[in-house]
Amino acid sequence: MRRKNIAVFCIFCSILIFMVGCEKTITEAYQYPVVPGMEEWKKLKSLPEMAEACQIPEDILDCMTTEALIETVVNYPLFGNVFAYENRKTGLEHVKGYFNGLQELYERDDAIEKMETYIGENFRNLEDFNEKFRKQFAELILNNIKETVD
Repeated sequence: MRRKNIAVFCIFCSILIFMVGCEKTITEAYQYPVVPGMEEWKKLKSLPEMAEACQIPEDILDCMTTEALIETVVNYPLFGNVFAYENRKTGLEHVKGYFNGLQELYERDDAIEKMETYIGENFRNLEDFNEKFRKQFAELILNNIKETVD
């Protein structure tokens, strides 16, 4: 009888831990381990290899605050691929198809509010070419998320 109670208790605890998960405790942006300019990046020969190298580990992704996730998404090493298509919306859908960070951002209930705040507080130096495109990327994501909610 005692073994049965212990087994039931262990199962209950396992289910509870699984359901609770983490409490979005990671507040810093994910640092991609391989980015353009690194020797490791130069060894990647295809888009699927590059996309795989830039995936956010699920255990980290699930625990990131929305603010940290937004910073991570905006700094995605392959964000420029959005602009490689005839239509930016099509480009965004393609990137979303292979980037788990962007997929997760679309699932967050507070994504619109947090993205609006992020855009308003960042991107001060629009003379910088890279920052200008990151802002366009962020605005494109925000507008696309708004469209999916409406």
